[in-house]
This record gives sequence, structure tokens and C-alpha cells, in this order.
Amino acid sequence: MDALRGEIDARTVLVGERAFFVRIADADNETQFFSVPALWQQGFNLSELERGELSDWDGVKVLESDTLPYRLELAGIRLSRDYYLQVGLSTEDRDQLLDLFQRNFMIIASAVVVTSLVLGLLLAFRVLKPVRDLSDTVHSILTTGRFDTRIPEQGGFLRDQGDMHELVVYFNEMLTRIERLIGGMHDALDAVAHDLRTPITRMRGNAELALKRESGNEEALRDALADCVEESDTMLRLLNTLMDISEAQSGALNLRLEEVDAGHVLRDTAELYEYVAEAKDIRIELGDVEGMTLAADPVRLRQVLANLLDNAIKYSPNGSSVELSCLALDDCVVFRVRDNGAGIEEDDMPRIWNRLYRGQEARSRPGLGLGLSLVKAIVEAHGGTVEVHSQIGVGTEVRVTLPVRSSAG
Repeated sequence: MDALRGEIDARTVLVGERAFFVRIADADNETQFFSVPALWQQGFNLSELERGELSDWDGVKVLESDTLPYRLELAGIRLSRDYYLQVGLSTEDRDQLLDLFQRNFMIIASAVVVTSLVLGLLLAFRVLKPVRDLSDTVHSILTTGRFDTRIPEQGGFLRDQGDMHELVVYFNEMLTRIERLIGGMHDALDAVAHDLRTPITRMRGNAELALKRESGNEEALRDALADCVEESDTMLRLLNTLMDISEAQSGALNLRLEEVDAGHVLRDTAELYEYVAEAKDIRIELGDVEGMTLAADPVRLRQVLANLLDNAIKYSPNGSSVELSCLALDDCVVFRVRDNGAGIEEDDMPRIWNRLYRGQEARSRPGLGLGLSLVKAIVEAHGGTVEVHSQIGVGTEVRVTLPVRSSAG
């Protein structure tokens, strides 16, 4: 017992103020040695340790206190048949550590939650800004009917990457195409109204003159009816061409694809306009056109070449020549129509493909202003391309490139 007491005193010196409980009991559970702080003797009912059998105290036991804010945890071990050792520590230090941890955790957690909430709201506000801009733009378009409004593509999280940036770019591009389409529709409607006004006015004038003439003049009535039929044909040709262009541009044009000899189609077109060219003393020169075939609609292909040759003859001076040729280039066939006319003004080049557009030189000549629009629509419906190279005072060359195997359905 003296050795144990000395060990306890030494441990107390080494550990410091940290108090612990030691008890040795005999086989009858009577206390033989007892070392406990005085505060614990007052705060815990230690007499309970001598009640019952020693086996009741196997394992870790906890004593509660009515006056102290912590508990006493006890554990025992049998030293021999006659002695049983019990030791114990209070939960004071652990409870204080847990209380400190809990307070710090609540403070830190509250700060983290508040900071996360603020940052989350700020982040959501900035990230959703493009969506709000998109909504505002759509609302503005619906309210004003103007398609020139665009969503800002820079600022906030819209740098030059990310899904939101792509969404804004694609939406602005869609608005640009819609604006261009609506503008083209307005221009086309204005042009159609303008071009239809003249034949309708002439038709009405002829009909009124016929009605004012004396009855019985069948010749005059016949001439008036013939003029009305001619003006009706002009209007029908205008409307049918516009419908063909619209069908081709929308992909609804019915192409009857078959194997076509390019040289044969080119020669047929030249023969068709031979008499028209002779009337202006214009020579139609055919280049090397043998041995080339492609998948195309022969009727539409002749329509393309006929429009280009008609323009070349129409705008070429008397006594000049027009050259027709085709050549194989990779997996394509390139048709070329070249004249020696006055050429196309640089300001007119971007607009020559517009429906019903006619340049300064073309306004003084007969025509509807739909030829090149129809050519471009049919060529693109075949999966090809068309381009114009012109030089003032030298002439114009139009190149139509069509794939040997068309991807058109």
C-alpha cells in the first residue's frame, strides 16, 4: 500500500493538477485503499462502490453527480483472488473540450453558412445574368417587334468560353438570321408589289380602253385581250419563279436526279440561244466539254445554264463573244459562262443574289431580276456553289460548281 501511495504521489506530481481516483477492495468489496480528491467525495456518492458484488463493477461504470457538471468514469481489474483495483477519471476536461469545440464549430459553421449563402446568391445572380438578358431581349422583341436587339456577349462570367457564352452567341446568331430573313421578306414583298403594279396597271389600262371603244370593233378587243394575256403571263412567270426560289431555299424543291452528260446539257443550252445570239451578232464559243457526267436534275440544270447564258448575251455588246465550258475538278464539275460585257459594279456585287434586285445597268433592260436568285437557289439545292468574278469594262465570269454525286435528297 505504501508503494502504491508513493506511485500515486509521483503521478500527481508528474501529471499536475489532473485528479484521478484509485481504490483497492478485498474479496468482500471492502475498501482497503482509497485515494480521491476531496471535491469528488462531496460531489459523488462513492459509498455505492461498496454495495453489491465486485462483479457488478466489471467494465466501465459512470457515476453521476447532482452538484458537479461532469461525471466520474470508473474501470476495474482483479489483481488477485483477494484484491480488486478500481481507477477513475472525471469527464471535466473532455466536456470542456467538447463544449469549446461545439462553440467554435457553431461559430465557424455559422460564418461558413452565411458566407456560402452570400457568395451563392452573388454567384447565382451573376451566372443567371445571361438568362435574364435573354428573357429581357425576348420580351423586348415581343413588345417592339424589332429584331435588331442583341444580348451582350461579354461581361460577368461570359468570357469567351462556357455553355452560357455559346447559348448567347447562338441566340444572337439566330436573331441575326431571323432579322435578315424578315428583311429579305419585306424587300421581296416590296419588290413584288412594285413589279406587279406595272403589269396590272397596263392590264387595267388595256381593259378600260377596250371598254371605251365602240362596240363591234372585234380587232381592238382581240388586241386588248392579247395584251392582258401577255401581262398575265408575266405575272405568273414572276410568281412561279419566286415559288421555285422559296422551295429551293427551304429544301422542298423536288429534284429528279439522274446521270447527266455535262457536255450534252451545255451544247443544248448553246443551241437554244443560238438565234438570240445571232440577232446581236454574238458568237457562242464552246470549250472542252467531253466525257464529264454528274448526278443532277437535267431540267433544273438547263434552267441554271439558260439563265446565265441569257444574262451573258443580254449584257454583252454586239459583235462580242460568250464562252461556255466545263471542267472536272476533284469530285466536282465546274461550269463557266464568260462574257465581254460592261461588268458589274462593286457596290452591286453583294446584292446581285437578292430577289428582284436589278443593278443600274439592268434596269434599262427587260427582265424580272430573279435569274441569279433562282440560279443560286437551284445550285445550292444540288449541294453546289456559284460565284461571280467581274471587272468593269472587261467582262463577267460565272462559275457553277456541282458535285459529281449530289447529296441532295
